[in-house]
Amino acid sequence: MAEVRIVQITDPADVPICAQLCREAVADDPFIRFMDLYNQEMDFIDETKKRLNNALDPANTDEIAFKAVLDVPEENGTTHEEIVGVAHWYHGNVTIPKYDTFMKEVQEEPNEIMPDEIAAGSGGSTPSSTTVVSPEPAVVVKNAEEAITHVYRQHGNAYISTVRGKRHVYCRRMMVSPKHQRKGIGRKLIEWGVNKADEENIVGYLNARPAAMKLYQAAGFEPVAPLNCVIPEGDEQFIVPTGYAMLRKPRPLADQVK
Repeated sequence: MAEVRIVQITDPADVPICAQLCREAVADDPFIRFMDLYNQEMDFIDETKKRLNNALDPANTDEIAFKAVLDVPEENGTTHEEIVGVAHWYHGNVTIPKYDTFMKEVQEEPNEIMPDEIAAGSGGSTPSSTTVVSPEPAVVVKNAEEAITHVYRQHGNAYISTVRGKRHVYCRRMMVSPKHQRKGIGRKLIEWGVNKADEENIVGYLNARPAAMKLYQAAGFEPVAPLNCVIPEGDEQFIVPTGYAMLRKPRPLADQVK
């Protein structure tokens, strides 16, 4: 395979291509099918486009997005660029608005974390049970609204409770084209985040699906909270493997991912 280049995304014309790639990368993930079925108000591709366009805004200094690029040779001797992976990072702090400590309502976090923001990665297997707590049987709730509310609450609470008060890098999404998975592209795409974290001595955070967890553990991320789905009544046969919120503590520069 030709050498893969990691390039910052600056051209809005790349955004639809990247959004479609992200969709293809997670097409077989039961979690995405769960979100499609029960959260029909949110379109995955439209939401991804919106988030990536936000990252391209020059006024937004807290976010950055990258594409993994292959230069594909043409018959006439020239090359054309093929985007084969996407990474999108937030770099900053979480500021929680003041609220009554007796309130039970879950507070939105200012960075608008979304359950579709997953570090899907590029394949692999779930870590051993010595690293990750085995998921409990699925909990059944009354309807789709309760199921989706649980997902948003759980993702938001995991993020806030883990990084509140800490400057951090947060991998909003990292996905590799299905045609190019298991080729080391995911490892290249996460280098910016882990290097930035080590340079500034700050933590890294992401939401990982099971297939990519070995990749992130190799980069120093460790699971800190399970991210499970509850299932509406009547759909008990719908099984969604548990994902995990993952945290990475900074390493000495000599130990950065290569």
